[in-house]
Amino acid sequence: MSFSLNNKKAFLILIIGILLQFLVYNYIYILKLPPCSIHAWRQSDCLSFAFNFFNGRGSFFEPCVNNLGPSGTGKCASDFPVIQYIIGNIWKITGVSTTIFRFTNVLFLFFGLIFVYRIFLWATYNNYLVSILFTLLINTSNNLAYYGCTTLSDIHAFGLSCGGIFLFIQWIEKKQNKYIIWCTILYTLAVLLKASAAFSFIICIAFYIIKQIT
Repeated sequence: MSFSLNNKKAFLILIIGILLQFLVYNYIYILKLPPCSIHAWRQSDCLSFAFNFFNGRGSFFEPCVNNLGPSGTGKCASDFPVIQYIIGNIWKITGVSTTIFRFTNVLFLFFGLIFVYRIFLWATYNNYLVSILFTLLINTSNNLAYYGCTTLSDIHAFGLSCGGIFLFIQWIEKKQNKYIIWCTILYTLAVLLKASAAFSFIICIAFYIIKQIT
């Protein structure tokens, strides 16, 4: 009996595979937890920013944490707080919920993996099976499995960077400016959220330069 994959079948298998991995990682239980385990203090900071946007003590350009600090205001430097700002305003409708914040991270991880799959499709000349297997293999990373359901900005930057790489490839292939514009937007957000996201953008630029001179 032969089994052949087309684009729709492969995409459905990929989604089911990712969701099954999330179940194995016990995300349904973890979504309900307060900050805990590794980097619990930083997770609490991220929630603290969102909470102060929620209660109106912090503003977008002057984010605050619950620890008042020497100034007594709680104002402190942070990564670009756009996600916390959005979450804080969502909480004004739903009420304060760590689950909503964690679920947002899971969504960023999910869409990042979708872009990883699309990148592998390009690299393997549309080999659906290999692309699915490698994407699911990447999602077995301890870092992705753990940070994917926290409240840290690392996963936001990961998802945006993966989208940026995919759009950069589309620009290389199709030479349409809309792809490089959106690539730049995603990478700008990714780097603002986590400066280390710039490394993959540098690799993209290096790839383009090498492609031009060879």
